[in-house]
Amino acid sequence: PALCGKGRVLRDPGGVQLNQLADNIRPVLVQPKLDINLPTGNLQPVLPGTTTEPINVIAISNVNAKVSLQIEPNQSGIRLISPNSSIELAANKPTAIPLRLQIPANIRGGASNLRLVLNPVNYKVAPIKVDFPVTIKSELQVQPASIDFGLAETGKITATQTLVVKNNIPRTAKLQIEGTKDV
Repeated sequence: PALCGKGRVLRDPGGVQLNQLADNIRPVLVQPKLDINLPTGNLQPVLPGTTTEPINVIAISNVNAKVSLQIEPNQSGIRLISPNSSIELAANKPTAIPLRLQIPANIRGGASNLRLVLNPVNYKVAPIKVDFPVTIKSELQVQPASIDFGLAETGKITATQTLVVKNNIPRTAKLQIEGTKDV
């Protein structure tokens, strides 16, 4: 009578039936999931002291989510230039994230892995971590580009000339002198 025939009054001193009714009314919650895919082609080696061209990594989420992309700290000194803000992911739609890296000038050449971390900003979901291979081109620098000993008499010692060789991969190199008849 108090509800004027528009409903029922549930009395449940133990609360069991009210909880069952509430469970039937609640929508099923979707557990957020994230994934990230790296480019499938071989990435080109990068030069020390440069910033890479954008490299698209693909992120996807099963719900609308805001994420940030970061690099785990490492000894290489490679820094993430972009993205430098959070990225909106639409539910079930792959999103290309252009990744640009700053490569330090004094980095060692060769292959190494960076660990990319896709962090959800608006959900409590574990971050996704993936290894990202980066190859630094080996670089050999010789200064000066040429050495001139001037005129020298046979059997005489010339003035000393200094040649500085720098390499970003620790190796042994052979020095050959070309363009002369008798050395």
